[in-house]
Amino acid sequence: MRPARSTLAASIAVLALLAPGTAHADEKEACFTAQESGQADRQQGRLVSARQQFSRCTRPVCPSMIQKDCAERIAELDRVMPSLLVEVRDPGGGDVASYNLKLDGVAVPPATAARPLPVDPGKHTAVIESPGMQPVTRDLLVREGERGRRERIVMTRAGSLAGGHDALAEAGKGRSQRLIGFGLGGLGLAGLGASGVLALRPRSLVDDSNAHCNPSNQCTQQGLDIRADASKAQTASLVLLGVGAAALGAGIVLWATAPSPAARGAGGATWQLAIGGGPGTLHATGMW
Repeated sequence: MRPARSTLAASIAVLALLAPGTAHADEKEACFTAQESGQADRQQGRLVSARQQFSRCTRPVCPSMIQKDCAERIAELDRVMPSLLVEVRDPGGGDVASYNLKLDGVAVPPATAARPLPVDPGKHTAVIESPGMQPVTRDLLVREGERGRRERIVMTRAGSLAGGHDALAEAGKGRSQRLIGFGLGGLGLAGLGASGVLALRPRSLVDDSNAHCNPSNQCTQQGLDIRADASKAQTASLVLLGVGAAALGAGIVLWATAPSPAARGAGGATWQLAIGGGPGTLHATGMW
């Protein structure tokens, strides 16, 4: 019995001696793993994760060369890692004392949100919510080396946007439609004016052709060519007349059916268009 007990005691002693060495080897392996993971994260632009990994391989249990390399990499990251400070303001420009910030879907504790947040370069989405305020979502593009970036977000009180947005959208739609109608109407009037000018040319050409034609309308080749030009000019005049009338009609319809702004006349701009002269002058007036 005594030899068996001696053997058991010896085995326990050997295990006790080997255990610290095994644990130390595991810690060294963790140092190498952290160094490799940090390098991979750095190459893929995950700077925040890379710094966390390098911090693990600067512990005293790590080999001195590993500690030195990881410390240098942390210093390099601290120089280029962007940081973001979200400043939340109320409609009057004052600080919003109570709000919740989510960055890329992750809630940021209030104490942390009050100072610059280290972030990876690239696109981020910030969502801010505060009691009595409309939630705000802001897409951000942060670049490497952009340290201490301040992003000011002005919140709007709840209930103040619903009607305002609808009114602004309606007013914008009406303004755009009126501008298109005004443009078409202007083109139509220009087409009608050009048609009127061109309508005078066929008569002038026919008069010129008479010098090359006899009273029986038997013409030389030159006279025939002049009358062919007169016919073409008359056709072009009629085409311009039709296009101009259609454009003018479409412009009038667009203008007349455009949604009216809520307040009209108070400080509104006016325009007036006049073409021609004398009793035959064409006028178009409006307001927006």
